[in-house]
Amino acid sequence: RILYGKIYMDIQSFDFLSSTSECLNIINTIIILIIILILLCYFIKRTGSSFSLLHKTSFLILKNFKKTKRDDFINEILEIERFNFLYHKNAISLEQKNKFENWIRKYSLDFRLITKVGKLLDMESLKLKRYKKKHVLSIILLFSLSSLITLVSSPILISLINKDSVLLKFENSSWFWINQYEAKQYKFLDQEKNIWIITPETCQKNVIISEDILSQEYQKIICNAFTDQDDIRYISKSIKNQKYSSIFLTILLLVIILFSYKEMSKLDSNFKCRKMIFQKIKKYRKNRKLSSHR
Repeated sequence: RILYGKIYMDIQSFDFLSSTSECLNIINTIIILIIILILLCYFIKRTGSSFSLLHKTSFLILKNFKKTKRDDFINEILEIERFNFLYHKNAISLEQKNKFENWIRKYSLDFRLITKVGKLLDMESLKLKRYKKKHVLSIILLFSLSSLITLVSSPILISLINKDSVLLKFENSSWFWINQYEAKQYKFLDQEKNIWIITPETCQKNVIISEDILSQEYQKIICNAFTDQDDIRYISKSIKNQKYSSIFLTILLLVIILFSYKEMSKLDSNFKCRKMIFQKIKKYRKNRKLSSHR
């Protein structure tokens, strides 16, 4: 026999959580750092330069871009940075900024769609960058896979978060829930039909489950877990670790879905914006042609 956590098991038995319990805190910390890093990278990418990062951080705190009276060059930079931040563009001069604004006014373009496409609009040529087919397919694949994984795993993750029991498994046995009051066979979507249940009362009455379903040795291990204080503390700790790790996994999946959904929205906005620009320019040229014939 060997010691897994605080529950004694046969040397061939396998405890799903005890084999990973030493790594749970590390995994949770890594997931937190990944989420923070993703948010930080997004903000830095949105801001652009170090100067922009510093100034936009002050903008978020002070809610205002204050112009200085001493330096016109600094004021020009601040005006460009303000423009880039508000319209999510990457203009590098007032000339590009003014050219962009005149272009919007000339063709009566929908500035909301123009803003949504962000930096995909080239500020020099005022043309939308095209997505490569590989990039489009990868975004669609990421969104489809993440949605499918979340859909399949969500019932399990919700159960792991809501249950006041830890999910364990012996070698050659089915998964089961266990706390200090009962052990119950796990069924997908918590189906209660035809499952085995062991409680302190059934242990006292020596109620034996069929050997084909669960070996008597494993039944004794479970019964001992109801009374052994070390086992009770171990199970209680494992329940908390299970909840925390499941919450973080859920958050990670949601972050991936949100990221892929945002990329899908960019594709949609790019298509709509391209269509809008084409129609507006076509309409402008048609009206100008009609005016010239009058």
